[in-house]
Amino acid sequence: MKKRGFTLIELLAVIIILGILMLIAIPSVTNYRNNSRKETYINTVNEIIKAASTLVNSGEIEVNDPNTTYYIPLDAIDLENGKAKSPYGDFDEAYVVVTYDGDDYDYYFVGKDSANKGMKEILSIDNISKDSITDVDDIDTNVAIEGTDKIIIFDDELNPGPSNNATSYSSGEPSTDKAASIIRKNTSSSLFLIPNTNISVFFGPSPKNYVWLNGERWRITSIHGNQLKLVGKPIESDSSKKYNDNTNSNQWRDSSLNSYLNGSYYNSLSADAKELIVAGNFDVGAVSPNENAYETYLSASSSKYNGYVGLISLYEFMYAADSPQCYSYTGIEYQESNSGCGIASRNWITITFSYMSWIINSSKISNADAIRINSYAYTHPVNFECSYFPSVFLSPNTKIISGSGTYQDPYTIGL
Repeated sequence: MKKRGFTLIELLAVIIILGILMLIAIPSVTNYRNNSRKETYINTVNEIIKAASTLVNSGEIEVNDPNTTYYIPLDAIDLENGKAKSPYGDFDEAYVVVTYDGDDYDYYFVGKDSANKGMKEILSIDNISKDSITDVDDIDTNVAIEGTDKIIIFDDELNPGPSNNATSYSSGEPSTDKAASIIRKNTSSSLFLIPNTNISVFFGPSPKNYVWLNGERWRITSIHGNQLKLVGKPIESDSSKKYNDNTNSNQWRDSSLNSYLNGSYYNSLSADAKELIVAGNFDVGAVSPNENAYETYLSASSSKYNGYVGLISLYEFMYAADSPQCYSYTGIEYQESNSGCGIASRNWITITFSYMSWIINSSKISNADAIRINSYAYTHPVNFECSYFPSVFLSPNTKIISGSGTYQDPYTIGL
């Protein structure tokens, strides 16, 4: 009897069935693998916390001040089975965080591994879950647990560092401290206080000055007393958004761009954003390319415009360079080879302002010129089409809800 083989249709049916089974199986296997890794991560963290609690309870490490948050680095903690490892790679930076209420100890964890997997916020052992394991770029060790005002960070030999005042806020709840005060403390190494003022400007290539506003990433240009001044994402040029169609005037008050920003642009912002934004005094005085940073500030601040939306001032751009040496250069010298103060590797505003953009100041040289920037500042007729970045002042009552100010983890703010 002659045997019959599979027909082409039968073979195709088998292949299709196998393909469907693989489509079902592969995600299941991937999810199982990811869940297994996260379970291992959590188990490892619990072992680390248990080992740290042994150090504390034995008295080998002194944790006795109810007003202090203590950071114990992973390198100082020995596990029974040797060095702790994440299922994604070796731990890169991790801490067990401890507080003492006079009777008991509370334990938390914050850290990341070499694959940048971990927990970016300080989490209590009760709140650590699979969902809390995320991608982490930086660990902020300036944060204290709510109810404490100071931090102590131990080294890998369990020697305590100096006691420092710390920023204290809990995720999801605004701090009682003003945002301006907290950010000053957390980013003091990236702030320059303009002489004889209460204005601190961010400088360097990558300060932690990102903020969520209107559902977008904005950046803090400067802190004026207890107010934050922000700059938003770029608005590209078009014929309806020139600085001014009138080539005989460079005054911000009369500009069509001012009318647009404080009219239809402001009205387009979300209700949450408008609740935070307040009318502020923008420095609109005319400036000269022959002035250094401080002289530019004096010229710019000689005239004020009160409004909800403006642009940044030239002095904020000049002070954004990474070295006080740059502040002595004039606008003409700002991008010469001996300084390079405006290039992206030295100036965060140049990174943000990736192409030519108007700023709010006019030029002392000509009534028909305004100032624009790229990696340096220069004058141009006001009827030229150029991009711009809206700038706003926030309410002095603004508070931080969460975040560390990085690009990946901007500050979330509220009232």
